[in-house]
Amino acid sequence: MSKIWRKYRLAELASIMKREHKNNRLVSYLINHFNAAIVSLDRIICTPISSLLTIVVIAIALALPFGLAVLLQNAKVLTQNWDKGTQISLYLKMNLAETEKQTLLQQLRSDSNIANVQYISPEEGLETLQKSVDVQGVLKQLQENPLPGVVVITPKVTEPRAVDSLFNIMQQLSAVDSVRLDRTWFERLYYLVEFVRHGFLALLFLFGLGVVFIVGNTIRLALQSSSKEIKVFKLIGANDAYVRRPFLYTGLYYGVAGAGLAWVIVFAAMLWISVPVHDLAASYGGDFILQRLDINGVLTLFGVGAVLGWIGARLAVMKHVRKN
Repeated sequence: MSKIWRKYRLAELASIMKREHKNNRLVSYLINHFNAAIVSLDRIICTPISSLLTIVVIAIALALPFGLAVLLQNAKVLTQNWDKGTQISLYLKMNLAETEKQTLLQQLRSDSNIANVQYISPEEGLETLQKSVDVQGVLKQLQENPLPGVVVITPKVTEPRAVDSLFNIMQQLSAVDSVRLDRTWFERLYYLVEFVRHGFLALLFLFGLGVVFIVGNTIRLALQSSSKEIKVFKLIGANDAYVRRPFLYTGLYYGVAGAGLAWVIVFAAMLWISVPVHDLAASYGGDFILQRLDINGVLTLFGVGAVLGWIGARLAVMKHVRKN
């Protein structure tokens, strides 16, 4: 089949050279691309074993970083309620006037960095304390409520530095006696997610570079085996763009096919671990469903595969075509 297409390419090239003077350049351009796409697909089909090995290696290289991206996405979903649990407690000064308290609450509720403001009066705090601890004997000896009013705010920001900045601002409020923020676990969680995110980007870069070299080496071998054919094309007037076009499509096909197989690998892996993850969540009284690669992720995967395949083929073709 490959020989038939090579003969057809030669005849098609001669036909284009003859009608070059006519005003149908757009049609000729589209025909050239169509023929190059068919020839490159034929080249892959005629070498099934080597093509399959190349596609599998590309798929593994793409599946690892995108699989990590899916795990990162699930980690963010799993911990989003934890982020909402980050709170700053403002202990108000004793005997604070009602007007000052209302002014403070209004100021906090109008702050764009604060998602929620809850006021706990001294009476409500004392009632909660009585329910949680047996302090009836102690309270009887007190003439007045010793608890201050407390304002519990939930920050809208999640970045630790932004939370620290908000914490420092709260400490400077004149109506506030003290401020408390338990941020140790919050910072650890945030930096852990950031570590995984940077790891994903590093893996994507390294494995992406590997895909470029894999495709480039495969195209280089294909160029060497087709060197005589390339010389014949150039002798009858083919330019560099015409010669390299089928190889660029070959790299594109490798990238897209590798991305498709990578999607299958990631989907199967998520499906495989979804049951134990669900059982683990159920043991803690939760109901967590493992998310898979969404439509945006799938499109990104195929786009990255196509671009990396094209780049690898482009780098391999540029040097070889110029030499010949």
